[in-house]
Amino acid sequence: MPPLIRLLPLRPVSLHARPITISVPTRSHSLLSDYPLILSDSGPRRSPFEPTPSSWTWWQTNFVAPNRRKIARWTATGFVNARFAAIPSPSETPTNPDRYLPDRFLLGATAALETLLTRLSQFTGTESSSTSLNLPSIIKPLLLDRLTAAHTQLTSDNLSLSLSIDAFHADPVIRDIFLIFGPPALARHTLLRGNVVRREGANGVVRELPLGLGLLHREVAFEYAFPLEALRAGGKPGELVAPLAVRRQAMREGVVIGIDVAFDVDVRAVLGPLGGGEGRERVVRREPLVLRFETGHIYGVPDAATSWKIADMDCLLTEEKLLDEERQTAIYE
Repeated sequence: MPPLIRLLPLRPVSLHARPITISVPTRSHSLLSDYPLILSDSGPRRSPFEPTPSSWTWWQTNFVAPNRRKIARWTATGFVNARFAAIPSPSETPTNPDRYLPDRFLLGATAALETLLTRLSQFTGTESSSTSLNLPSIIKPLLLDRLTAAHTQLTSDNLSLSLSIDAFHADPVIRDIFLIFGPPALARHTLLRGNVVRREGANGVVRELPLGLGLLHREVAFEYAFPLEALRAGGKPGELVAPLAVRRQAMREGVVIGIDVAFDVDVRAVLGPLGGGEGRERVVRREPLVLRFETGHIYGVPDAATSWKIADMDCLLTEEKLLDEERQTAIYE
């Protein structure tokens, strides 16, 4: 990621969006409400850990889950820093050049947000437009498909959407870090979905991977993807939870890293006629705007060519995954 030119004063990021009072016509409001980036007053989407399910006990909600989340974030930060420490830092990096997280990563993340909004403002939803703007180099396929559908609809309605950052209010912060271990054919990204086959208390679930390729075992923010053969060889008959030996083998086969970053910014959105003309301006207060940055599959130690792409925005795909899991009744409880 390119470095950010300036640093911003640090203050905590609120978890709630301020209300939006600007009114727009019904059709325009519908287009903005359906956009992957939240541009309406619908409020924040579900994140992986907020809010907690109503079925959880007081002990799970107030002690077990928060502390497991903190431990997972601390562990994942060390994991990422250990692997990215050898990558040279740019000259603009501030006082702690050896610490990849949070300093160096967040500088690049902020620059990536600005690049994303600039390119989306020129996107018409066509394949040629996506290629010319080089969107596949900065956005993962699942999210790009949703953005393509949204911009195709805008273009068919003879509308364009211009997005820009109106103001920064604080430095970005890392919310959570997600690691999925396993071979590249199974551990493809951090938003994998599948049939729930077992639940393991707070923040634990076992899901069946598509096409029956294997199982995905999640513990808080860490996931282990493995073929059924590995479970049969390393576990007890009928066991669905991956034993330690199976998880260690998955870790040896590579990892995909996902990092949720919260930005305390004002986003200016202008919806207007395609090709120019007076637009209907709308300044949206975002607290926070959340992007998930994700690597490809990494085997061994990453190098300077390792790239990050945007895999989710404002928890669009994350919320769908969570709701899908909650709707399902586990085969084995």
